Amino acid sequence: MKGFLVLEDGEVYVGTTIGAPNEVWGEVVFHTAVTGYQDIITDPAYLGQIVVLTYPLVGNYGIDPTELVEKRPHVRGLVVKEFCVFPHNWRSQESLASFLRRSGVVGLQGLDTRALTRHLRDKGPMRGIITRNIDNLAAVLERLRSLPTIEEQDLVDEVATKHPYVAQEGSRQINVIDLGGAAEILATLRDFPVGVTVFPPAFPVEEVVRNNPLLTVISNGPGAPQAAPIGDLTQILSKTPLFGVGLGHQLLAMAAGAKVVKMAQGHRGHNLPVKEEGGRVFISRQSHGYVVEEESVVGTDLAITHRNLNDGTIEGLRHRRLPIASVQYRLPLGPMAPKEENPLTRWLHELGISS
Repeated sequence: MKGFLVLEDGEVYVGTTIGAPNEVWGEVVFHTAVTGYQDIITDPAYLGQIVVLTYPLVGNYGIDPTELVEKRPHVRGLVVKEFCVFPHNWRSQESLASFLRRSGVVGLQGLDTRALTRHLRDKGPMRGIITRNIDNLAAVLERLRSLPTIEEQDLVDEVATKHPYVAQEGSRQINVIDLGGAAEILATLRDFPVGVTVFPPAFPVEEVVRNNPLLTVISNGPGAPQAAPIGDLTQILSKTPLFGVGLGHQLLAMAAGAKVVKMAQGHRGHNLPVKEEGGRVFISRQSHGYVVEEESVVGTDLAITHRNLNDGTIEGLRHRRLPIASVQYRLPLGPMAPKEENPLTRWLHELGISS
């Protein structure tokens, strides 16, 4: 069935719908990965967004649930040039289109994704709606422009845990503050002989430090850091070693006195180069639209440890006096990811916590 992607600036792209037969709206962004669509559509960082994949044919290897860190999609919509109808992979259990349909995610294919990506590159992310009816385009645009922006939505609350729980038993404790992306943190911590307790975002500081944790990790999550409903991190900076990932990195930076701003174009890809302060360069997965403003770091106790090689923006920080570190990019996971490249693993080893 014919479908339309309408952007808030009035641009309209025509395609055919696939997946769930719903109407959906969100912030429209593009992702440059060639493979890894399973990881993209299930990443909690994309909650509230319609993701455009720049690679022209998507779904070639179907869906293998054993490779999913997150078990359900979080994107509001997925836009591609063409969905693969007959995936080829002996481990595939269903097609991407079937997975989207079963999960209630709207898909759109057949439009010029190159033109759409260029438009988003030049104009920046904006609100959009996937709909099957634009007979009254003026009314669609009026409704779209009245919807909240990504900065006006509390998206973390939709995916974060509501209550504390024990994820892993052990005598020595590590705490995780879940902003929606705790699954990646927990997957890393399984290699360590420690107990793990997960806390909701609006945590009482006294609860987090009560078990005298070896480390407290603040996870990644969706939305703007200014909208995240998290407890007062300034009260915890000196009470426990800390490590932040993604949104957690941004919130730690803000708690330490830095400023986080929205990027004209976010980093959304699986092949983005990052350089450490020691000179080592590696490839990272990234899914963020906000960045720590470099000028705001001056005068704080934060030191820049990682930079993006494409645009020079900050990808990692470390506190000069306290055991606090953070990275903007996602943790490398999976059997092919070297454990020594996982920054959380390296930070644990630096704190004397061995696997």
